[in-house]
Amino acid sequence: MKHFKIFFSLSLFCSLSGSLFAQAPAPPITAAIRLAVTDSLSASLLSTYVYKDTALKMSAYIHKRLKDGAYKGITNPAEFAQALNADVHYIYNDKHLAIQFDPRFENMLKDTSHNGDVERQRHDEQLAARQNYGFKKVEILNGNIGYVYFDRFFSVDTNSKSTVDAVFAVLKNVDALIFDLRQNGGGDPAMVQYICNYLFKDRTHLNDLYERRTNKTDQFWTTPAIYSSTFSSLPVYVLVSGRTFSGGEEFSYDLQSLNRVIIVGETTGGGAHPVRPIAISNGFIGNIPYARAVNPVTKKNWEAVGVKPDVQIAADSALDEATLLYFNYQIDHSKDQDKIKSLTWARDMLTGHMHAYRTDTARIKLYTGNYAGRIITLKNGSLYYTKQGIIKTKLIALSADTFKLEGMENIKLQFNKSEAGNATELVISTDDGFLGNYKRQ
Repeated sequence: MKHFKIFFSLSLFCSLSGSLFAQAPAPPITAAIRLAVTDSLSASLLSTYVYKDTALKMSAYIHKRLKDGAYKGITNPAEFAQALNADVHYIYNDKHLAIQFDPRFENMLKDTSHNGDVERQRHDEQLAARQNYGFKKVEILNGNIGYVYFDRFFSVDTNSKSTVDAVFAVLKNVDALIFDLRQNGGGDPAMVQYICNYLFKDRTHLNDLYERRTNKTDQFWTTPAIYSSTFSSLPVYVLVSGRTFSGGEEFSYDLQSLNRVIIVGETTGGGAHPVRPIAISNGFIGNIPYARAVNPVTKKNWEAVGVKPDVQIAADSALDEATLLYFNYQIDHSKDQDKIKSLTWARDMLTGHMHAYRTDTARIKLYTGNYAGRIITLKNGSLYYTKQGIIKTKLIALSADTFKLEGMENIKLQFNKSEAGNATELVISTDDGFLGNYKRQ
């Protein structure tokens, strides 16, 4: 599987090469260069592109466009690359396929001495480390849910593996997992495999990659990890959006096909063809899709159609929705009364955030007063809580008579009323079981 690591690191380097190395302004391209680039791109597509019939159509179309004069007069190399991109995508909109003008990187691709390998590897490793190997946030959410936000699957090496291992070590005591891939643009399928190792107790077939040029298939199987027995039984939710792409989609699709996760969010971008950069000629390179994913369960992939969520909802609401799904399922199925009580509390707080309760100023004005030194005041349509001169805190309504302190999830305040509707008592409860009753003075 070594070549899969290579295609990722090189394509990543390619996208950054303009910022890593200053390049002199490109000279204008000539008709001879346009012909040479068109011929070379055609040959690369025919030899490498994942579908031979599509490659034939792309080749014929760009040659027709050249013959018809569509590229005549284009002297700016970036504009020529843009025109070629538009024309190959006219035949088929493969979102992985791209033509770029990058003379420096083309020379590195053509360098058979491997002198540039150390330089590329150093830049890749430095970038990966600076980005913490894609992991941007690891948290324990209410309800003891482990939350992991990562935006890229970096190549697998000693450092990236130790980072993944550390993430799961932090989460080893959680009751559920949420992977946030809403901004994940993809990466190395070997890293997809490595993370999935934690989610299966037994060796499991995740995905295949078929390469047309070699007529070979590489299989990807999980290998049980140190905490596999811990995480393999936990409910797992994956958050996706239209920006989830490539490796982010593979992670989602693999696990969805195995009924291992619940996908929440929006349909993903639809890119199932890994790429590798190829030197075209005259400073142009092509990121050419050379293989396609074949899922061992569905015998299909997510190309062009994306991964369809199990729960379709706006991406911005996906985290709250996934959390609520977990709370509801556990409350309905758990036999542990303490757990049910704890999760019901967390659910109340979450629904209060998701669906803000609209308060009536005239009604909540009746709650103002002194409750054994706990002062409730009204300002600009909102209630505020103060205890013995401690800083005033805004109350957020959970229902008509129940509130929480702004920014705090562990305290509720409920107002008991007389038959006439006047508040007579303030009941303060906490998520660890404390209950205090305070008469209005």
